[in-house]
Amino acid sequence: MFVDIIEKWDKKDEKEFLVMLNKIGQDKVCVADSGIKKPLHDNKKGIEIIHIPFAKGCSDLGLVRLKDFKDVRRFVSSFSRKIVFGFENLPRKDSVVQRSSGMNRIICKEMNKRNNLYGLCLRDVLSSKDSAVLLGRVVQNLYMCNKYGVGCVVFTLASSPYGLAGEKEIRSFMETLSPNQGFAKQGVSALYGLLGFE
Repeated sequence: MFVDIIEKWDKKDEKEFLVMLNKIGQDKVCVADSGIKKPLHDNKKGIEIIHIPFAKGCSDLGLVRLKDFKDVRRFVSSFSRKIVFGFENLPRKDSVVQRSSGMNRIICKEMNKRNNLYGLCLRDVLSSKDSAVLLGRVVQNLYMCNKYGVGCVVFTLASSPYGLAGEKEIRSFMETLSPNQGFAKQGVSALYGLLGFE
């Protein structure tokens, strides 16, 4: 079952988010919140809302965005059990032979050892000026994660209710990009298991 991660909403947008979540059939959603240190549970209008930390300095499952880091490996090895995303957006030039996707086997092995997960943020991919290049990097990262046993979590990080996507759309997107269909399905439902739902 798909559980999305969205950006923390304003009070004025809350009602619209809840209506849209009901329309697309999601009864659970995570809200990325930079103001907390541990996941918090809430329930509004039949939707279970789990607030998860959106920072590296949290004690439990949380979301971390990579920005401009010289040593990604050292950064990734500084925490455990986090969803790390933004590898594709790191400012590096592609070589003639391959895309500079931000990941390599050493980073993948470090993430696997620390139970970190590769996060695929659809908003970053779809809103990019050069989405074709970014998609190439995503495909390469999915291949690396599959090869070295790094789990994947796909989410929208929607900032408006109209940025949300249903489970079928997310599943189709992942099955198109990933060479391994089992890995694609795991990426869609991974957050459900991480949050303790069975």
